[in-house]
Amino acid sequence: MTARQAARVGTRATSEDTWSYETQRAPNVGEILQTARERKGVDLARAERETKIRARHLMALEAGDLADLPAPVYAKGFLRNYSTYLGLDADEMVDRWRKEIDQPSRADTPTVKPPPQPITTPSRGLKLTSGLVVALVLATIVFSFVGYVGLQLFRFTQNPEISLSGPAIRQLQPGDTFVTLRGGGTSNAAITVTGADTGEAEPFLRTDTADATGAWSMSLPVNKGENHFTIVGKDPETARDSSPLQVIVSVPVEDTALPQGDLGPVLPEGVADTEITGIPSAELTVTDPAHGYVTENGKVKVVGTSDAESVRVSFKWRGNVDAAKTPPEVRDLPVNNGVFRDTFQLPKGKWVLYVAASIDGGYPAVAEMNIRSLNDKMAVRVEAIDGKTRVKLTTPDGEIIAEKVLLQDGEKKVFRVDPDVILRVGNAKAANVTVDGKSHGVMGDKAVPVEWRLIQGKKPKKLD
Repeated sequence: MTARQAARVGTRATSEDTWSYETQRAPNVGEILQTARERKGVDLARAERETKIRARHLMALEAGDLADLPAPVYAKGFLRNYSTYLGLDADEMVDRWRKEIDQPSRADTPTVKPPPQPITTPSRGLKLTSGLVVALVLATIVFSFVGYVGLQLFRFTQNPEISLSGPAIRQLQPGDTFVTLRGGGTSNAAITVTGADTGEAEPFLRTDTADATGAWSMSLPVNKGENHFTIVGKDPETARDSSPLQVIVSVPVEDTALPQGDLGPVLPEGVADTEITGIPSAELTVTDPAHGYVTENGKVKVVGTSDAESVRVSFKWRGNVDAAKTPPEVRDLPVNNGVFRDTFQLPKGKWVLYVAASIDGGYPAVAEMNIRSLNDKMAVRVEAIDGKTRVKLTTPDGEIIAEKVLLQDGEKKVFRVDPDVILRVGNAKAANVTVDGKSHGVMGDKAVPVEWRLIQGKKPKKLD
């Protein structure tokens, strides 16, 4: 055997010995974890769910990737919990991990110098060719076209926008004949305003065009009382209409002369309609609300001055007879230091407010004004009298609106609900109920639970 052959044999032997040593080395922490998990028959996703440790942290533990682990104190906690989950000795695994961190994992492995690698010239970067340039240009054109088509499809499937500057319900001054509405929206949109037929004015239609920024402004005629407007914007490119905006503008009526004819329940007892002649001797001024007042939530605050000891306040429905609503109960308000005030709750619709004041030996003074309520809720007031009670409100389908509401003796609570609800109380004898200002008394004559069905405008019905 020549020296060169001997050298080759020796080199091969060394390499084989090294390979054998490497294959028989002790597994590291990551390999032990992975083997234990696979033996347990779970994947990383399941391990994540059951250990509450994120899968990427478990993967980093198994791969020995310290860079993808949090601070050592947290990593040690993950390792301990994961080892326990896999049925391994947590303390032993933590010790192994510490040793692997403090020194190289293959410190005892003989160092084998790798064979020299052929020298290669480093890349100078991507080389642009004519084909590559053409491909990039085509890709840019395709993506631009797809984006443009997508944008146009989005526009043609979306309604244009239109907005109103200022409130949708407005109160003008007596004598005002015009109102200016303005807002914003889609660029160059066609703005159409329609005046609704309120019975006091003819319907009309006005059009204008928004500017490039979407801003628009329009001056519209108004009449005394309520003026209803509907505003719609049309996109000039897609011809799609926006969602309509509803605007109500009220102009107070200056003339508050005494009403003639049937005044309903407003007059004090013993005073006939025929007695309302000439100048009334009672002084009466209603400062709030104004004629044509519109309330969004149904609440109406009645405030004024008088020289009478009290004033009588009542409401009368002025809408469709078939849809007549139950008015709030008539109230006699005391006049303290010349001032009277109280708050009423009106169901949705059109109403006439009457305020009457009288003094001994004189004629009554009566004020009248039209009011509109946009309230579509029902006001249910429960008052505990001569005891306490619990209150529960549900829909007819059983959906809970309010429950376990405890009212102590003398305590009351108002619930604003849809016009059809089920009211349950724990003590019927102590629960006094008022719906939309109309009192229905206590719910029963015994201290037992009871249920009523309350429908707006109808008499409450007791349920078995």
